[in-house]
Amino acid sequence: MTVHDIIPFAQDKNLGAAYNREIARIPEGDWACLRDGDTTWLTPDYGVHLHNYATQFPQAGILTCLTNRVSSLSPGQLLNGVVSEDSDMRNHIMLAEEQKKLLYQVEPIERVISGFVMMISKSTWNDIKFVENRKCLVVDNIFSKHVLRSGRKILCMKGLYIWHNYRLITGIHDKTHLL
Repeated sequence: MTVHDIIPFAQDKNLGAAYNREIARIPEGDWACLRDGDTTWLTPDYGVHLHNYATQFPQAGILTCLTNRVSSLSPGQLLNGVVSEDSDMRNHIMLAEEQKKLLYQVEPIERVISGFVMMISKSTWNDIKFVENRKCLVVDNIFSKHVLRSGRKILCMKGLYIWHNYRLITGIHDKTHLL
């Protein structure tokens, strides 16, 4: 089993179609770690940990992780539940290293999530595809809602922390880049 770390992009902003196209390319039995283009892993061993999480939690519908910035509507994905304004990468690297104390622990999230990191098995995707008519907005929310409705779990990987720019300059409520 391989975890493919993928940053899908669509010139026409049809993110659901880009997700579907990328996951269709991976072999059966593998996982896709779909990431936003403004995310950065902060420790060199992240790939080992993604693989180990997928191996230890094969029943998960989606594995996600903690971050510094995302909508406050996704508190289960925010480190300490707070949107960070700190832009010093050294601080975030130290947070990522500290968070590894919780490696291979998970916490269920029982609501729709932000899709800055969504690790999905090919078998889950075979059952639930991404909608392709919503451009960039709410594609992650709709997918995660369908995953929950299917009875699958969304699990937050507590030992992984990723940097997410998430409108650091333009403001957290700016969505013009998604339209």
